[in-house]
Amino acid sequence: MLSTKAVNRFSTLLGVRAFSVSSAKFADLDVKVENGVKTLTMNRPKKKNALSTQMYQEMTKSLYESNDDKATKIVVIRGTGDFFTAGNDIASLFEAYQKKTAVKDMGFSIFTKALIDCRKPIVALVNGHAVGIGVTMLPHMETVFASDKATFNTPFIKLGIPPECCSSYLLPKVMGQAKAGEMLHFDSTLTAAEAYTSNLVTRVFPDAEFDKKAWEKIHQMAEHPLESLVASKELLRARERPLLHKIHDDEGASVNMDIVAKAVMKFMSKQK
Repeated sequence: MLSTKAVNRFSTLLGVRAFSVSSAKFADLDVKVENGVKTLTMNRPKKKNALSTQMYQEMTKSLYESNDDKATKIVVIRGTGDFFTAGNDIASLFEAYQKKTAVKDMGFSIFTKALIDCRKPIVALVNGHAVGIGVTMLPHMETVFASDKATFNTPFIKLGIPPECCSSYLLPKVMGQAKAGEMLHFDSTLTAAEAYTSNLVTRVFPDAEFDKKAWEKIHQMAEHPLESLVASKELLRARERPLLHKIHDDEGASVNMDIVAKAVMKFMSKQK
């Protein structure tokens, strides 16, 4: 059996610190790096893990930092409670409108850019309901594991929001034009089984075994050399990055925030 010193020396040659552990806790996001895996946990269960501007900023920063972090081989994005994420925090979106924040500087926009630019493989653990960008971020992932209790919904059409996070291109590419159109235009909800047959998720596990089964797969992936994982992702993703940035810009330019604000106010009035 190799000594800890020998394992660490060998791990250095592979570009990762074998026993490295670091963690940070923000208001609604937990970040932990352990044994080659950086885990971003959306931890706002009382708000269904809805993504605030601060959460977007923290996730964006973490994704960009992972590019140069030799202790990170894989990035995992997960939720807590019954939701993966409810998508954009409506209050934050309306606040950005009131501040006249340019669409390109809004939280969901900078987060999308970080997803496109991330050089490390990303794995999503969809533990529950995924709404809005909780769905449209998934085609940016190398692997998506879902609980059999997960559901997938993109309510953009009723909020006056055009497709975002490159979903106008990636969802038809992954799911096919007909199924993507159903999701984006009809506010349809998919079950985990339907998401699997539509190629939106990689594998579905029973909810009772979800964490165990998903993490077994992640740890297997983390055993591979850092250089191999990065090179593999580059070959699969690099050619499309300029195109995805162009699509992202086009989607942002199509957003009419006056229409969005009216739809958001109508939605918020119904929640009272």
